[in-house]
Parts: sequence; C-alpha cells; structure tokens
Amino acid sequence: MSNPKSKGEMLPIRQGPILRVVPLLINDAAGHPHHKYPLICYQASPSQISPRLLPHYHPKKPEPKPAAMSSYDPAAEEGIITPEQFRESMRLVRLQLAVPISVLISVGTNLICALAIKPGLSGINALFPTLLSPNSLMIGLYWAVLYVLQVGFCLTLLLVRQQVTKDTLIHGVGLRFAIANWIQAAWAACFTLQFFIGAEIILLLNVINLISIHATLRFYPLTLKRPMDALFIHAPMVLLLATLFELEWLHNGFIALGWVIKDEYRWGKWTWQAVGSVGAVNVVVAIWEGVTRQ
Repeated sequence: MSNPKSKGEMLPIRQGPILRVVPLLINDAAGHPHHKYPLICYQASPSQISPRLLPHYHPKKPEPKPAAMSSYDPAAEEGIITPEQFRESMRLVRLQLAVPISVLISVGTNLICALAIKPGLSGINALFPTLLSPNSLMIGLYWAVLYVLQVGFCLTLLLVRQQVTKDTLIHGVGLRFAIANWIQAAWAACFTLQFFIGAEIILLLNVINLISIHATLRFYPLTLKRPMDALFIHAPMVLLLATLFELEWLHNGFIALGWVIKDEYRWGKWTWQAVGSVGAVNVVVAIWEGVTRQ
C-alpha cells in the first residue's frame, strides 16, 4: 500500500495490481484539512513492501486450530469431525476406559483368590482332583503370559493411530473383551467359594463370548505388515479361548458332576468320559481351524 506524507511525498513500494483508490484528507498544523490525496491500495505480499513500511506492517497470524480430542479425530487440516467419526471416537474412548479397568479387576481377583484366600485356586484343584486337573505351576505361567499380553493390548488401545488397527479394536474385539475379563473374575470368585455349578455356567458364557470375538476378528486377519496387532490383539484372544474352551470348562465340569479321583481305586473310573470330552473339543477346534484357515 502507498501511504503519503504530509507534503505529498509517496513512500516507495513495489506496486502490484491496484485494488482500489480512495480519497485521503491530510490535516495541516492547525488541524484543518489541507490537501486531498488519492490513497491507492495495491495487492502486495510482505516481500514486496518497502523496508520503510515494514515496521508498520502487521500481517494477521492464522489462528491455531484446536488439538484433536482423541486418537480418532481427523487431522488438523481437516478441521471438522463428522457424526460418524464422533461415534467411532466415543467407541474407542469407551474401550480405552473399560478394557484396562477390566484387566485390573481380573488380575486382582485372580491374585486374591490364588494367594490371599485359603484354600485358593490351586488348593481347590488339590481338594477336587480330576483326570483333567492342570499342573498349578504351568497354568500359573500360562496366565502370567496371558496377562502380560493383555497389558500390551491396553497400551495398543491408548497409542493406536492406524485406521485399520482402530477398526480391529472397535469392530473386531469391542467391549466383549472387557466383558470376558469381568466374567473371568466372577468365575474365580465362584470357584474359590466352591460354587462349581455357577462357575461352570459362567465359563460356558465366557466361551460363547470369546467365540463371538473370534468370529468378528475373521474380518481383520493377521498380517506380517502389522506384527504388533498380531501379538497384542489376536494372541490374547487366542490364548484366552484356548485355555477356557480346551481345559477350564472341562475340568470345572468334572468337579461339578462329581467326577473326582480322590482315591486311587477311582483313578480309572472316569477315563472314557475324559477321553471323549477332550477328543470332542479337539475335533471342534480342528473343524474351526479348517473352516477359518487360520
């Protein structure tokens, strides 16, 4: 922009296309209008403005855009969240709250039932031995690895950025994983209280819940391009269903039915029941693996 002085002198400027011309009145020393000068407005960038005018040039700074409220919000340059994106964001936020809490509840309940209460989980197994009773040390290590992977699942929830991983967490797993942990905590309490029929019903409900998770995870298959998804999303689901479907509900069911072997002469009494149940479960697993080709 050209700006005249009181004597009519024009400040130097590299002129661009003229935008508009407006009249300008300059007051003299007494404060009366003295001359009328044309004020010519040019289109110019900061690099085109004369250095004598730069101290008076204050370009308007762009207002910073608000930061994303969650990991499901759009990038800053998009600026608008659609209703569908908002719903997806809220689903992810619910998972980020519910799953870590459920993991803490499950871990805490199992530790209390295993260590603080006498007889605990291993003590109940010793009081009611069956042909399918697991080794306490091996099953303890198995659950320790499973809970470590669940912690990794929680971290994946909090740090997720890739869209395909978000879809896997929200639509492939969802809140059913949190429900599975709550059910597992309820089973530990019932089993420790020796309410075996209720514990068996709870286990069967959890097995059905986990099978539904695996059914939806088929639409988000494993891939070497996302190894962390395979380790912290798919692996916990597989390990949890494996121990519940192939061991826990059978062992708990034997106790609920009274098929225990406290005395040596009864060790072979329930052999065919054990062989038949284990064989049937493995046939179902083989059919599932063949159909899904996992």
